[in-house]
Amino acid sequence: MKNVLYFGDSIMGQEPNHGYINLLAHHLYTVDPSSRHHFLQVGGNSSQDLLERIENEIATRQNKGIRGIVVSIGIVDAGYKNPQNPEISLETYQTNMQKILSTAQNAAQAVWVPGLTRVNEQLPQPFSPGGKRTYSNKRIETFDQALEGLCIEADIKYILIHHLLLPEDLADGIHPSRKRHIKIFERIKENL
Repeated sequence: MKNVLYFGDSIMGQEPNHGYINLLAHHLYTVDPSSRHHFLQVGGNSSQDLLERIENEIATRQNKGIRGIVVSIGIVDAGYKNPQNPEISLETYQTNMQKILSTAQNAAQAVWVPGLTRVNEQLPQPFSPGGKRTYSNKRIETFDQALEGLCIEADIKYILIHHLLLPEDLADGIHPSRKRHIKIFERIKENL
């Protein structure tokens, strides 16, 4: 029996059976019914948050072997409270992701990295009630390009997904609709 671990933020899908990771887990389970799937995404997590916990999360599941790890994180990093002084710089994101990807690659047979989605800039921001972060597609694109470069450098499968989402597919401005989660899943499945 092999484990598949899913690390990320709320973009992966927070509701049971709603996100693309649920669809991916179901697909991988049908391919290998002995596989175990661990949903380790945390809404609001940044790359720093994931970096602080990924080694422990992997270590507690290593005994059965790890078939694959999906890492999808960076939207929170690209957001900011103050555009003149973002909390997470591009350089910090790159350093964190390099360490995260290296840790994942050392632990698993395969690592898959869906790229970053975009936001609906037509909606007022911050998106959530009480939300504090603002997002710019230009800044997200910069972070996504850096992520793709790190994946290429490490020979990790980067999967471009932002083109699958239209602004109207993001009802709350940031999270994909159920229909778009299906599209993201299909794109990832094509790249396994």
